[in-house]
Amino acid sequence: MMIDEIINKNYIKNKKRILSIIKDNNFNSLINKIDKNKMINVPYESVFNSNQISLLELFIFNLDNYITFLKNYLNISSNELTYIVSLTINCDNNKILYDESYYYDNIGKYEREFINLFMFNYNKNIDFLSHYMYINKRDFKSLIDNMNKKKKRVYIYFENITPENTNFFIPIICFLEDINY
Repeated sequence: MMIDEIINKNYIKNKKRILSIIKDNNFNSLINKIDKNKMINVPYESVFNSNQISLLELFIFNLDNYITFLKNYLNISSNELTYIVSLTINCDNNKILYDESYYYDNIGKYEREFINLFMFNYNKNIDFLSHYMYINKRDFKSLIDNMNKKKKRVYIYFENITPENTNFFIPIICFLEDINY
């Protein structure tokens, strides 16, 4: 089954966002890890209209649930949200998107792992920036509250901050964190 067919299924809620994310070159590296021919059994036929789905279909379903999870917390522009999703799924901590357990039987597990996925790049960046400046590391709730307050350029928290681009990102992080720079 092709990705477009999966995205157009009734149970996928974030069709436009997923289509935007698919256009990202990094997305191909994510789906290349999936055995597209492997089918798995699902416990309830009512969601998928089948008792078997492909791993690719499950990956898209998990991605859709991750987007919905973030939409429930973040009150930022649609474009920023989509970009944040794209940045956060392209990390070393994205195994929940490949998880074969059924989302609705494991919502607590998925929510914990979605928070870990969301926080991974942020934590890495704050740890890195702490070598250059004093900055408090926020927990999930505090970060969400700050992002909803600032609204613009909050995706910066999730960019790949390196020694080469630190001078660009520090003033923006200082703005987001209300730190004098």
